[in-house]
Formats: sequence, C-alpha cells, structure tokens
Amino acid sequence: MQADSALSNLLAKPLQVEMSGRPSAQLQLVSPGNGTLNFTGEPTPESLYGAGTTVFLEIAAQSVACPSPPSPHTRCLLYRERHYDDKGLPVGTPGEWKPLTVNIEGFTHREGERNVLRVKQFQVPVSAGGAPSNLYVLDMVVESEIAKP
Repeated sequence: MQADSALSNLLAKPLQVEMSGRPSAQLQLVSPGNGTLNFTGEPTPESLYGAGTTVFLEIAAQSVACPSPPSPHTRCLLYRERHYDDKGLPVGTPGEWKPLTVNIEGFTHREGERNVLRVKQFQVPVSAGGAPSNLYVLDMVVESEIAKP
C-alpha cells in the first residue's frame, strides 16, 4: 500500500516527460521533486518486420535430429501446415512433415505431445550473406494431444 500511495502522489502532480526511440522506445517521467519513473519498450515483430501472416502449424509429438545442426545434439521440431475454413473446420490434406530449424517464440514443445498452433509468420530480411528466413510467434494453441506410445 505504501508503494501504491507513493506512486499516486508522484502521478498527482504535473510531470516532465522525456521520450527517446533508439534503440528501444524509452519514456521517462520526472516529478517536480525529481522522482522518476522509467519505462523501456520492446519492439514487436510487427514494428520490426511489418504485418505478419497467420498460419497453422501441426507440431509432431517427437522431435528429430536437425538436418544441418549448429551443434551435434540439436533437435528440430517436425511440422506441417494445416488449413481451416472460416468456421474453423479443417480443410484439405495437411502438408508433408518437415524439420523446423527455427524456434516458435512463446511456444515450448513437450516430447510426446502433438500440437496444432496458430502462429504469426514474419518474413525476416536477408542478413549479410544469408537468405531470408521466417520468424514464428505463437498466437494460440488450437489443439493438444498426448501421443500414444
């Protein structure tokens, strides 16, 4: 309650506002008594790469050895694309299983659990000497199932 009261007192008076935008957005509020509040923002994928595309990925229950791993014991998720109609019902045949060599931000895979995920897919610009790649950010888990052994 003391912290709440101190914050309320700080915000009750006119504040000096300072903003900067690089490398991340920062906001500083300074009270007449020189009390300060600092806020630092984190860029979203949308602010970095533009609008993403919503896609559905089915993640297999078991991970596999990556085809070209950065280290000898790196594991990759197996995934395939899924498609749904405007009522949320599955349509078409799922794509073929492929290894996913990048992480899905916000998702933690558990061995033995199959998931269908709705993710935002962003096209990441070409890095020096590399090809464009995709960034996936979890939007929601559509379904989960414990695989039968």
